[in-house]
Amino acid sequence: MKAPFRSLADQVVRAAASVPANIAEGEGRAGKDRRYHWRVAYGSARELDVHLRLLLASGSVDAVRTRQALTLLDEVRAMLWRMIQRG
Repeated sequence: MKAPFRSLADQVVRAAASVPANIAEGEGRAGKDRRYHWRVAYGSARELDVHLRLLLASGSVDAVRTRQALTLLDEVRAMLWRMIQRG
């Protein structure tokens, strides 16, 4: 990782950890509180997408693996969106 992008890489790790943590926390809740955690997970997934795209554009990460991760991340966001909508 190029030195200028280390802090961005740290943010990637935090956002990536936030997604499953908030999904799990939401599963243990009910009503609006459940949906709140799923919305936080969705927001973290969007943040992660942006960070990965910035790292990809900078040439700081492996292009093939990052594109694979972005594809999977898109599926996670779609899943979360459905979960949020159904409550």
